[in-house]
Amino acid sequence: MKVQCLQENLEHGLNIVKRAASNRVTLPILEHVLIQADDGRLRLSATDLEIGLTTTVGAKVEEQGGVTVPARTLGDLVKAFPRERVDMEVDEKTATLALVCSTHTAHVKGMTAGEFPVIPTHTDGGMELQAGDLVAAVRQTAISAAMDEARPILTGVLFKAGDDGITLAAADGFRLSVSRMALQGILDPFEIIVPVKAMRELVSLAPESIRVQVENNRVIFDLDGTVLTSQLIDGRFPDYNQIVPESHTTRAVLPKAQFEQALRAVAIFARDATDIVKLDVRADDVQLSARSAETGDGTVTVPAVVENPSIEIAFNVTYLLHFLAVVDTPNVVLDLTTPSSPGTLRPEGDSGFTYVIMPMHLGK
Repeated sequence: MKVQCLQENLEHGLNIVKRAASNRVTLPILEHVLIQADDGRLRLSATDLEIGLTTTVGAKVEEQGGVTVPARTLGDLVKAFPRERVDMEVDEKTATLALVCSTHTAHVKGMTAGEFPVIPTHTDGGMELQAGDLVAAVRQTAISAAMDEARPILTGVLFKAGDDGITLAAADGFRLSVSRMALQGILDPFEIIVPVKAMRELVSLAPESIRVQVENNRVIFDLDGTVLTSQLIDGRFPDYNQIVPESHTTRAVLPKAQFEQALRAVAIFARDATDIVKLDVRADDVQLSARSAETGDGTVTVPAVVENPSIEIAFNVTYLLHFLAVVDTPNVVLDLTTPSSPGTLRPEGDSGFTYVIMPMHLGK
């Protein structure tokens, strides 16, 4: 392999794919990035066997070929290069990558390209989606995915395409996020569970266009030429419709910015009290309070438009802040029934996103 490219282009490509590289010392090849030069392009790939990322870099290819080298070493090295042309050449016998950039010269020891796992990048067909809508839906649902591997099914995001559009859902046993996108003309309905790690990578790539293809036990997202591949989680996602309350007795419409500011203030005390914040829904406002035996207490009142006031309920303040972080509307709607029943939060005027949160025990 012999190729030339600009330092900034190479650094950008490496920054995209190296996030998929693994730190499994038992499989050193997974710590590597695969570099392939063919058909007038330089292709970079990395995988941890759960997700894979592949992107292309503009380059002048003099000789085709490939090699794998440690992703961290190569990334740090290229970052230290000046913004000039980088010449790369592979010694096929030793699987060593030589790099020259201005006065910089380096040799990185690697492995042969044939040892690297195959990452599917075939995206012919599939379904074209509005990138902005899907990224927003992923942000709204990924916050509720479980971190605990005890129930693997909950560490993913349900991705369901049907006649009525696309639904994404995630739950961790304490909260549930459901986001719906209207979409016409879905030719091949499907229902899959995608690891939340892959969903967060999709958001971080901030694509302008997205094409989705499901094949065998994987999903392939083509994101403006960068391909994100993920294994799917086997199993059936819980029936989230049974969790979403069908009615409410109390409703409060709160200004998002003031609500968020108030939560951050009382969170200072809530963090020493298992993150409990109390909401006292009154006639014209909602009073937020938190108390810590070690540090003290705080109270903030937020103006609100309230239907059927007089209810006190407690929630995890971090979960409330997670919801507000993915909402763009000026106001949010909080629906409640009893102090021991789940609460429902929605952006005002947006029926596509529903956030259900379990209450916490309100000690006296």
